[in-house]
Amino acid sequence: MAWVGYIAVVIIGIGAVVGALSVIWKKAIQPTANFITLVGELKPLLEELTEVFKDNPNGFKILDEIQSQFRTNDGSSLRDQIDGLTAAARLNAAAAEKAAAIADSLRVEAAAQVKLGIRDREVMQELTLKLDRVIEAAKIVAHDLKDSHARADAVTGDPGAAADAAVQRDRLE
Repeated sequence: MAWVGYIAVVIIGIGAVVGALSVIWKKAIQPTANFITLVGELKPLLEELTEVFKDNPNGFKILDEIQSQFRTNDGSSLRDQIDGLTAAARLNAAAAEKAAAIADSLRVEAAAQVKLGIRDREVMQELTLKLDRVIEAAKIVAHDLKDSHARADAVTGDPGAAADAAVQRDRLE
């Protein structure tokens, strides 16, 4: 039975070694392998950055400044300026739509005014012709009235005879 105790100790020892190797793998070997793979992938980028910034040691400060310009900060960043311009463009687009609608309305009104002007001229011409006819008729009536008065004034004596003389011409026509 002592050999069962030895086997149990060996199994427990093997389990402890496997557990320890698992922890070492997860906590040390695998992260180190991942880091080495990442460094291998970043190597071309790091070489290029080194080449680009070798003459400009303040390059990262410039990159930080550029990056900060694309964050909002109460109006002074490029991002704030772009947002302001975008808002202004939206307002201008809305105003342009309203102006186009008003322009369309004004075009319709102008066309209506042209038609009304043409109709007004036609009515004025018609009224002028009628007025000319009324004036001609008034001249004839005035001339007849003058002749009637002259006939009535030419008769002396009885007022009835003068009235008869005044209307006498109208009956002849």
